[in-house]
Amino acid sequence: MNEYVYLYEMDSVNNSLGEMQAANERMYQVLVNEGDRLVLTYNQLGDSVLLGEWIQNTTMNDLMVEAIGNQRVVIAPFANIKSCVEYIQEKALRFSIDHYNAGDLEQEYIFSALPFLKARQGEDKPSTYDRYTRHVIHCHMLDALTRADVNLLSGLEQAGVRSEHVGALKKYVRFLLRVNLSGVQYLGNQKYQYTLYDCVQMFLQEVDVSPVARAFLEEAVTSKTKGRSEVLNTLEKRSFGADVDEAQVKQEAEAMVNFCYNWQLEQNIMAGGTALKGAFSVGELTPAFRQFQAFYQENGHIYESLPTGEVQA
Repeated sequence: MNEYVYLYEMDSVNNSLGEMQAANERMYQVLVNEGDRLVLTYNQLGDSVLLGEWIQNTTMNDLMVEAIGNQRVVIAPFANIKSCVEYIQEKALRFSIDHYNAGDLEQEYIFSALPFLKARQGEDKPSTYDRYTRHVIHCHMLDALTRADVNLLSGLEQAGVRSEHVGALKKYVRFLLRVNLSGVQYLGNQKYQYTLYDCVQMFLQEVDVSPVARAFLEEAVTSKTKGRSEVLNTLEKRSFGADVDEAQVKQEAEAMVNFCYNWQLEQNIMAGGTALKGAFSVGELTPAFRQFQAFYQENGHIYESLPTGEVQA
């Protein structure tokens, strides 16, 4: 009891119904059955479809704020960012606004917690709003968080934003503000000792994977500055040739990237001085990754790197 637990099931890319149900069940097991404390990252708190659904549900919203206030759910901070509100301000909103102003049409924060804000590319992945309207929404959200006033979002309807989406934005911003005032515990001494590159290198030394998927990771993750989103964007655009089962390779490579990303977060939380129950050591990477792949298959993971986000058979 009262041990800290990081759940791979809570990853923000786990968007299928099966995955969200499994994450719900696992979280209940951790908090209620085992009496432990759940560790969430800023990314999970601000960019998860599952948490996004909880935020829009008044009962679940209140329960989550209460669990955070009672420190049954704690937050693992990112670098020098001090709160979840600051994370959304700095890593999401200002990031998107800066890239819009610079004319960078490909860089934009993916708000999985607010699906209508996702910037999707291609005919089969249309955006709910055009880029300019998303820019206006980002500016209003930044203003509302900075001034701690959700009513500043009301003017978005005049910009063509649907009333139900304005309501969802208000619930999202209000949730973040309530969390900041709830007595939330941020795990201290957070260190980013491990990069995705570091974890991919250790993974490839330990785990037997297909030569094509291995070659992709070796080519795509070439420096300590490479992040998950950049690598997955490269994977989505990559063509492996007619003599390769491209869907199978992309599924394996995407699972490898997501697994290494979660392992990276887990290792960095522990590097900051927080012991995590059930964390994987290097020698346990092979069975842990096979379990990770099985979770994807059993719960119908939706692969972002495939043209239609198809589910693994």
